[in-house]
Amino acid sequence: MWRFFDDTSLFLLKNSDQKVSIGIEVEFVTHENFFIWNAERLNIIFKNEIFEIKKERNKNQYEIVFFFSDKTADFQQWREILELIAVTNLHFNFDSYVDEVSNAFHLNVSIENYSENHFYSLCDRICDFIFKNFHLVVQNNERMFLSNDVFLPKILGWGYENRMCAIRIRKNHILNNRFFEVRVFSSRGPIFVLLNFILLNLKGEQLVKYEYGPEFGVEANSARTNLGYLAFCIKEQM
Repeated sequence: MWRFFDDTSLFLLKNSDQKVSIGIEVEFVTHENFFIWNAERLNIIFKNEIFEIKKERNKNQYEIVFFFSDKTADFQQWREILELIAVTNLHFNFDSYVDEVSNAFHLNVSIENYSENHFYSLCDRICDFIFKNFHLVVQNNERMFLSNDVFLPKILGWGYENRMCAIRIRKNHILNNRFFEVRVFSSRGPIFVLLNFILLNLKGEQLVKYEYGPEFGVEANSARTNLGYLAFCIKEQM
């Protein structure tokens, strides 16, 4: 049903030279009484310190936030929680309503003692991966990029606390370091492909000039970095 990770992801995490912590945020829709009946029950079944459920802006839309972890056992439990929600709610769906933007999946990655240059170079390589594999990102998700909502990504680039960028650089006050949030996938997307790419690229070469970073200026309006334009092109080809 839902693939955040696969066997390759678990192998790469266990054998990484870097200490990597992962957090995820998954949006979904279900019935209007979900929060009243299910949120409390889930907190009893599972350790509520590993996740939080929030009501989102759209109709019957919720978000479940799984906090940062480097334990593969927690990832297995995340999947169990989502599957339990899906099985026990007849109206559960990763897809949004027709007149609303797609439910989003945000992948948060924190890397301990990772040099600043390597950190931003990795963000650059992720942007390049998104560009070259945009057909995987879209997957009936065009509305996310064609929407006028200022909280949704519009630019294929990375920026500090910038929700309009595909990658948002943020501060982790608990781990006391920076982390990045990849914001372009829908909840139904093949997230494990992106996660495996990130884990395989932790030992990247340092770059002198960042192609997708804050310094790219007017390039933010180019065809290569305009997510709405890329989504439109993919839609026209289908």
